[in-house]
Amino acid sequence: MISIISFGQNQTPSNEIRDSIFYYLNTSENQTNNSLRAIRLSKSIKNDSLLFTALVKYGLAGYSKKDTTVLKKAFLSIKELHKKNRNPYFLAKEHHFKALFYRIQFKLDSSYSYYHKSKNIYKKIGDSTEVGKRLLSMGICKMMKKIM
Repeated sequence: MISIISFGQNQTPSNEIRDSIFYYLNTSENQTNNSLRAIRLSKSIKNDSLLFTALVKYGLAGYSKKDTTVLKKAFLSIKELHKKNRNPYFLAKEHHFKALFYRIQFKLDSSYSYYHKSKNIYKKIGDSTEVGKRLLSMGICKMMKKIM
C-alpha cells in the first residue's frame, strides 16, 4: 500500500485566504496594491488582526510614497476598527498615521500633537519601543519646525 501525503491540499478556504493574505503582506513589490488585496481578503474572513496588519502595511506604503490619500484611508479604516474593538493599539496607530499625514503636509504642530497622543497611549500600554519611536518623531518635528 502506498500512501500519498499532500501538504496544503486539504486546507479550508479560510486557511487558503490566510495564506494569500500573508503572501500579499510579505511581498515587497507594489506594496500599496498588495496591501489592498490583503485588506479585502481580511475583511472577507472577518479577521480584525489580519485586517489591522494589512491596514498598517497599506498606510506605511502610502507614507513612503508621500500619498496622503492612502494614509487618510488607512487611518480612517483603523479608526473604524478601533470603534468596533476598543483596542488601544488601534487608536495609537490611528494617531500615528494622522501624525504622518500632517507631517507630509508640513503641518508640524498637528503632526507633533498626534505623535504625542500616540506616545501617551503606547506609554499606558507599556510598549516602550513604540514610545521611543514616537519621541524620536516628535523631536524630528521640533527640529523641522526650527529649520522652517
